[in-house]
Amino acid sequence: MTIAIMDVDDTILVGDTILALYSFDDDFRIGGLTVWKGQRLAIAVWGDDSTSDEKDGFLDQESIKWIHKKNNKEIDLTPVYRIGQNKWKPNGITIIEKMHISQ
Repeated sequence: MTIAIMDVDDTILVGDTILALYSFDDDFRIGGLTVWKGQRLAIAVWGDDSTSDEKDGFLDQESIKWIHKKNNKEIDLTPVYRIGQNKWKPNGITIIEKMHISQ
């Protein structure tokens, strides 16, 4: 899946990492990541490889957990979608208007 991020909260600075996480047992794993460069970008968010025994990506319609990571600190993010919703879909294309720090 490809997700465009048009803008981010002012507290996310150039060089900060944005992570898309999928659920794995009682935890989360990285299904995609990007480094904010100060302008809109696209991020590839990977699905599960059905040929392996272990879950290693998103399942169809699975919710995406967004995290802002800086200095080993993780902060939840809340996306505002222009097109699409916060669900992974195979070969999907979604646009996030703005990524906000969750309060």
